[in-house]
Amino acid sequence: MAPLKITLTDGFLCGCDDYLCHYESVFDRDSAIKMAFSQNISEEFYIWQDIIDNAAAEFFNNEMFDEAETFLSDYEELFSEKEHRFNIVNRKNKVSGNNDDLIDFINEVAGDVFQWLKFVSISRYIFGDSSGILDEIYDVCEKGLFPCGKRVTGELVVFNPALLKCQTNK
Repeated sequence: MAPLKITLTDGFLCGCDDYLCHYESVFDRDSAIKMAFSQNISEEFYIWQDIIDNAAAEFFNNEMFDEAETFLSDYEELFSEKEHRFNIVNRKNKVSGNNDDLIDFINEVAGDVFQWLKFVSISRYIFGDSSGILDEIYDVCEKGLFPCGKRVTGELVVFNPALLKCQTNK
């Protein structure tokens, strides 16, 4: 449950102040979005969605998959409610001219990150605690970071949304 619980916290995708020596960092929002969602990226990186899909393929055909999804459905409903409230606040801010880069970013990626973390929870439900890319994604998200890629040499690539707070406060 822990991976989905963080999606309901105020720190979800808000970044962190820690030094990120364990990860390769992307320093601008557009590069992070492109790396996470584009099929057209540098050959130095894997296509992120392929990484996610390959990790999830391990449990999609498992007989416990439907049971796991049902077990997690309450969190999906809670996240949808939070996302709805967040969207209302975001729209009000835009109308009043109070755009916030961080809120725009969270609004754009939160649903996808929720799905990635749901995969972590499903994997844990079916196989128990494990290691691998799904747990790496959870570790990154737990710090408030956005996992957005992986180098072919193995380094996980992250974006620190706290950088957007700095840009908004200028």
